Amino acid sequence: APTNMQIKICQNAHGININTFTAGKIEIIGLHGRVVATYDVAKSGTIFFNTGAIAKGVYLIKFQNGQKNLHSKLILR
Repeated sequence: APTNMQIKICQNAHGININTFTAGKIEIIGLHGRVVATYDVAKSGTIFFNTGAIAKGVYLIKFQNGQKNLHSKLILR
């Protein structure tokens, strides 16, 4: 297993790219706990999420793979 277990998030004008190191589940969660989006990731790689349909603000990106739970903050402006 890789020692640098992490998710990488890159924002652009159309949305965000979430790069994962392994298969798992990604959730994008608003500050009030509402899950805005859920993705099941079949393998490592990049998932694109179009942020045009959600409000500007602060979100939590949660990644789970059965062994690890990783969190990252996302600010949409």
